[in-house]
Amino acid sequence: MEKSKISINLTQEDIDNALLGIIDLNIKNRKDITKLLSALIYDNTQAAEWFIKMSVGARYPNMPKVGDIGWIKLSEHTYILSKDRQDEMEISPLNQHGYFPCTIARVGSIHHYCPLEINLPHQDGQGLWGMSTSIDKFYPGESIDIYEDLPI
Repeated sequence: MEKSKISINLTQEDIDNALLGIIDLNIKNRKDITKLLSALIYDNTQAAEWFIKMSVGARYPNMPKVGDIGWIKLSEHTYILSKDRQDEMEISPLNQHGYFPCTIARVGSIHHYCPLEINLPHQDGQGLWGMSTSIDKFYPGESIDIYEDLPI
């Protein structure tokens, strides 16, 4: 089942007020720290999204580790793949119902739009090529069969 999303409009004052609610009242330069953090969060939509999620109880996501094996859904990456690369991946024996295996090469911070850099094998088995993806577009695990409700 696909999660529905909503959009909200926040002002920097909204973020200031949320920060003031969680920064210890006994810190002398509390307002200065709030201004700094507020500006950093407000200027980055990914940071703002995670801040709001965590403000209402979400936890920091479980991030994969370098070397972890997983899958990407080809249809979720057509904007980044050239037509030739898409065609190569479509006919590859590695393609499992529209999913392609990959390995985590680098893990960035969640405030980036695509914090995961992944390596994908070439169809001919000769080498790897890399690309970036978001946390929610990486399906961890050595087998694609471990997902019962995989959006195929």
